[in-house]
Amino acid sequence: MIHLAAPCIWLSGSEVMRLTGQAWLKSGFYWSHIGIMAASLLVIWKTRTIAVWLPVVVLLGELLGRAGFFVDTIHTAANMGGLY
Repeated sequence: MIHLAAPCIWLSGSEVMRLTGQAWLKSGFYWSHIGIMAASLLVIWKTRTIAVWLPVVVLLGELLGRAGFFVDTIHTAANMGGLY
């Protein structure tokens, strides 16, 4: 749930936080991460077991989420301290 709430909270913050929130909501990495994690939870809920291939899919989703963090969050640090 924190992955869904964080960009919405950032949109209500300062200029740098708002830019970060906008970057996340526009990011394919972010939405792929959310989609893969939601699909994984759905598979576990429907089958009531962890399929052999599911940990690999979850790892892929987590790597996409981390790539999104570095692509969409780190670049906004250049705006810190700048005039707007």
